[in-house]
Amino acid sequence: MQGEDEITASSVARAAGVLVIGGDQALMGDAVQDQAFAQALERAVHRPTPVMTDGAATAIMGESYVTNPDPVTGVSAAAIAAFRADGTLLADGLGIVDGFTLEPTLTYDYRWRRLYGAAYDNPELVSLGISELTALRWIARVVR
Repeated sequence: MQGEDEITASSVARAAGVLVIGGDQALMGDAVQDQAFAQALERAVHRPTPVMTDGAATAIMGESYVTNPDPVTGVSAAAIAAFRADGTLLADGLGIVDGFTLEPTLTYDYRWRRLYGAAYDNPELVSLGISELTALRWIARVVR
C-alpha cells in the first residue's frame, strides 16, 4: 500500500514483481504527486516485471481518476445514487495507462456513478470499469 512500503526505482529494478494496493481513492493524491513513486511505476511497466495493482492503485494508473471518497455500501439510497453522472470529482492520474480513466470494484462498492461521471466529465478519455474478480492485462510497448 502506497505510504507503507516505499516503492523506489532501485527496489523495482531487482523485483520479480510489483504489487501496489490502494485504499480510498480520495487519499491517493500524495501518491500521484510523489515523483519517485511515479517514476518507479513507469520504469516497472517498461520492464518484463509483472506489475499488479488493486483498488485505488488501479485507479491512479490512468490518465485521470475519480477522487470522491469511497461510497457507503449496503444502503439502497447509495445504490440508487450510484447511477447518477453528476458529482464526480476528477484529478490527473499517473498516466501510465494513457487515454483511460480506470474505475475498480464497480458492483460491490456502488461505484457506477464514478464511471458514468468520469465518462461524462472527461469524454476524450475512455472510462473503463473493472469489476470484481476480473483483471486487465496491459502490455507496454517500448518505442525505440
